[in-house]
Amino acid sequence: FALHVHAQDGTRGLELMSNITFAGSVPLIKHGHGRMNVFARSTNLTGAVELRGGLTLLSDQNGGGYWPAATQVMVRGIASRSATDAGGNSFTWAEFQMIAVSNGVNNQLNDQATVTLTRSTMYYNGRRNNSAAAISSESIRKVVLEPQGFFNLMNAGNGGTYPGTL
Repeated sequence: FALHVHAQDGTRGLELMSNITFAGSVPLIKHGHGRMNVFARSTNLTGAVELRGGLTLLSDQNGGGYWPAATQVMVRGIASRSATDAGGNSFTWAEFQMIAVSNGVNNQLNDQATVTLTRSTMYYNGRRNNSAAAISSESIRKVVLEPQGFFNLMNAGNGGTYPGTL
C-alpha cells in the first residue's frame, strides 16, 4: 500500500486520527515531501513501514500512534527534483518523530523492530515524570545508521526525576 503525500513544504499533509488504522502484511510506504501525522493505533500492521521524504509523526495523542507489530521501519531521504549537487543528485531529508504525549506510553514500535535511517533523522521523545511508573519506555532491537542517518533522544514533559527510556 503506497500513500503519496505531496506538498510544497513540510507544513501541509495528512493527519490520521485514532479512528483510522492500518492493517495487513503488505508494506506501508509514505512517499513525498508532505507531512503525515499518525494518531492511530495500528496493532495489526505487520508489513514493513517505509517513510520516504517529509516528516512523519507517530504520537499517542488522542489514544493512538502505535505500530507495535511492524518489525521493519525504514526512513529515507528522497531525490529532489529541483536541485543538484556536484554529484548530480540532491536529496531532501526525511524525519520520523515518535512522541509520547501521555504518561506511561510504551511499545509504540515492536521490540524486535529494526529502524534504518538513510539521509534522515529519527527523534524519540520519551516522557519523563516524577513517578517511575508513569515514564515512557521503548525497546527497539536495532537502529541502522546508513549514510547520513541521525538518531536523537529527547525527554518530554515538565521535568521529573525519572527520564523516559529507550
